[in-house]
Amino acid sequence: MAVQPLGSGLLALMLAFGSLLSGRPFALSAQAAPPTPERCAEVFRETAAELEPGGDLYLHVNVENLLPEFVGMLVKVLDLTAKHESGTGEAAAVARRVEDFLRQEGFYDAVALGVSSRPRGDGTYSVRTFLSRRPAQPPARLWRMMGGEPRELAVLNAIPADAALLVSSDFRLSELWAMFQQGVRSIGGEEPFKEMRGDLEDLKKEEGIDVDALVGSHTGEIAIAVLLSKTQKVALPLGGGMEIPTPSLLLALGVRDDSLMNLLLKLLKDMPVETEDVAGVAVRMGPPMPDAPVPLRVCAAQAGGLLFFASNPDTMKAALAAMKTGNGLKADPEFRRMADRLPPQNNGVTYVSERFNRTLMSVQMAQLKAAGDGAPAAEIVQMIYDWMPMGTAIGARVVKPNGVYQQSEGPSGGREMVAALTVMPLAMVFGIATPAMVQARSRAQEAMEINTLHMTLRMVDAAKEQWAMEHNKDDGTDVTLADIMPYLRPEALKLPPGHQLNVNPVGTSPQIVKPDGEVVELP
Repeated sequence: MAVQPLGSGLLALMLAFGSLLSGRPFALSAQAAPPTPERCAEVFRETAAELEPGGDLYLHVNVENLLPEFVGMLVKVLDLTAKHESGTGEAAAVARRVEDFLRQEGFYDAVALGVSSRPRGDGTYSVRTFLSRRPAQPPARLWRMMGGEPRELAVLNAIPADAALLVSSDFRLSELWAMFQQGVRSIGGEEPFKEMRGDLEDLKKEEGIDVDALVGSHTGEIAIAVLLSKTQKVALPLGGGMEIPTPSLLLALGVRDDSLMNLLLKLLKDMPVETEDVAGVAVRMGPPMPDAPVPLRVCAAQAGGLLFFASNPDTMKAALAAMKTGNGLKADPEFRRMADRLPPQNNGVTYVSERFNRTLMSVQMAQLKAAGDGAPAAEIVQMIYDWMPMGTAIGARVVKPNGVYQQSEGPSGGREMVAALTVMPLAMVFGIATPAMVQARSRAQEAMEINTLHMTLRMVDAAKEQWAMEHNKDDGTDVTLADIMPYLRPEALKLPPGHQLNVNPVGTSPQIVKPDGEVVELP
């Protein structure tokens, strides 16, 4: 579940792996000074303090100055190009502005990535990752965007117990919006920035839409959940009448006021929207969609500082009930058991249940089996699924003064992480490519057989015409194979086993009947 830190780590891993293969250290810039042993030791101690040694995986990669060196190299390349190519000087100038922007916003502050995995002895693993950064007060905008002071997210109280997949976060949209505007100003210049602000003011005056106020109304909390009903099932149009737990979708946003809801109602004023009172909360519902493969009727509601969007009214009611009674996902025994291992004060929780994994697997397998010749691929993919653990996993992210910490609990440890990065991609490629190659070979063989049969039919037809001409026979005259044999080469009639040749009367094309009854004629 350590998704966020591993994005930077994979780059560092690839660079380090390439260094090992080449036998020399990787360097993006010839002028870059290597880190001192003392600095490396300091960075290692800081990262190691957040990890767990003694398990089945321990990784530390120093990425300090990696991105600045890479961007700096690009700037030098553009400068060199500008000396020899007219019209490229502006590109170099823009690259310098991008470089300054990235530095100011905190993109250059990353120092190291650490990953550790330790088995708990009960079939689960504790996986910790830490992306350390240079501490600064106040933190740069990139790091402020990832969350404020760790806390128990209020949005988790509104997630129904049927939730099978959950991604929640303390994400500061206002910081992202400010960063975007600063990027326009720093990279594009004052004129594009003024034009953008002018367009926003026009939108506010003409349409009554205040983008700044809308962004500011978001508290930072957000949650997306996929629910799988524990009592109802739905049939999927995949053939064979396959049934899965009825799925639905829920989105919840933390809000400070009614700005977003009022904008939504304004946009929907000309649409057929119905309103239902659910325990004192107004639920706005769009028109039902009866042709959808799952129950679908998009609805919205606001309560308790949260703005909800749900794929159907039942999901909305479940979310409102969970928030009111406390009997949602947080009260689920399995969720509580695993969540108790995580930092209660955090900036985001992710959760993937075994029910979700197995349902997704069954749908993928059904799709493969329904795809004509997909049975071999389905068997291979099933073997891959059987090899990897399918249990429940949960993780929490914590923004710290010196970096971003993530702790995950689940069935996958160091072995599975390495397999996911190395063996699994190869296995998936093999699983997809092998049936494709088999099918391609089969199609090639079929095409060759059809060409051979067509050649036979052309020779038989030509022999019939020659026989009819020499014997002055009209169309419709019966002709036998013995009649035209003098005009044929013996190898022309060597048909595959089970194939039957119909010579047919003069003027009628000959035919070959295959063992399955399919008739082959001249095109």
